[in-house]
Amino acid sequence: MDKQLKVIIERTLVATQPLAEAATVADTKFLTVLLGVYRISFTTLRDIDHLASSGDAGASILDLTRKLIEHGISIEYMLWKDKEEMAERFQNYLTVQIHEELELLKTIGQDPTTVSAELEIGVEDAEKEYEALDADTKKDKTWAGRNFEGMLEDLKKAGVIKGADSPRLLSAYVWGCRLNHPNPFVVHGYLDKGQYDVASNFYSRLGIVMALAVHLRLTTRFIDESRSAVGSGIYPEVALAISAIQTDLNNLT
Repeated sequence: MDKQLKVIIERTLVATQPLAEAATVADTKFLTVLLGVYRISFTTLRDIDHLASSGDAGASILDLTRKLIEHGISIEYMLWKDKEEMAERFQNYLTVQIHEELELLKTIGQDPTTVSAELEIGVEDAEKEYEALDADTKKDKTWAGRNFEGMLEDLKKAGVIKGADSPRLLSAYVWGCRLNHPNPFVVHGYLDKGQYDVASNFYSRLGIVMALAVHLRLTTRFIDESRSAVGSGIYPEVALAISAIQTDLNNLT
C-alpha cells in the first residue's frame, strides 16, 4: 500500500500545483486566506512526499500532517461560521501576533524600534492598531478564540464533519501532538528497533492518508469557492483529476 500511496501523492501534487501557483479569482478576504492556506497545504504535502522516500520518516510525516489538519479545520470553521467575517478575524489577529513579537523583543533586551525596518513592522502604527482591538480579541490565544479540539467538536455537532471522520482527524492530530512534544510512549518506542520500525510504518501510513484527505478537501473547497466567486466552472481539468484521485484513495484505504 505504501508504494500506491506514494503514487497518489505524486499524482495529487501534479494535479494541484496549478492551483497553488494561481492568483485568487476575486479580491475577497476569504479567498485570500484560503489561497494562503492552500499554498501551505501544497508545500506541506510536497515535503511529506520527499520524506516518504525515506524508510524511517514516519514520525516526521505525521508531525507535518498535524499541521495540515489544523489548517484544513480552520478553513472548514470559517466556512461554517461566516467565511468573510471569520477571514477578517483571522487577518486581524496578525495585529495581536505582531504585538506579542514586539513584547518578546523587549523581554530579551531589544528595542523594537531599532529592528522595525528589518522586521518590516511600523512599531508605532502596530501598537496603535493593537490598542484599537477589543478586549476579547487581545485575550484570545488563537485567531478563532477556540482551540483545535473545540473547532472540531463544533463542526462535528453541526454535521459539517461526519461522525466517522471526526475520530480519524482527532486521532491523527493527537498522534502528531505526541510526536511533537516529549512523550513517554513515543520515547519508549525509540528504544527498541523492532518497535521503532512498526511505529514508523504506522505513523507514515496514517500521516500520508490523512494528509491526502485534507489536501483533497481543501482543493475541492478552493475550486468551489473560486467558481462561486466568478460564476463559472473554472479549473475543470483539476476537478476531474481530483475526483479520480479521491476515488483511488477511497478504494485503497
